Amino acid sequence: MGNNRGNIYSRNHVSINPDTDPSQFFDYSFFTLGQYDVPAQVDFVRKTTGFDKITYIGHSQGTSQMYAALSENYGNIQDKLNLYVAFAPVVNLSESSSKML
Repeated sequence: MGNNRGNIYSRNHVSINPDTDPSQFFDYSFFTLGQYDVPAQVDFVRKTTGFDKITYIGHSQGTSQMYAALSENYGNIQDKLNLYVAFAPVVNLSESSSKML
């Protein structure tokens, strides 16, 4: 199970304090999570388990992250998966504060 940024376990950033600089701490996107976090999580699971290829099951935000990682093959992610299962991909961002949407 992945552990994304922004939760209670990720508040010990080495240079950004989420309480004094929340705009910088929370400045990331699905794409950024796919670029950095997904490859790091997959590599951690592979190293911990000793398996060369793993199965990734994403739900909602987890699917969007993996779509981003796979689209650019960040961290050679395509070579490290034997199966990707996408449950309930994000399809509606109506509550987002993004001006682009």
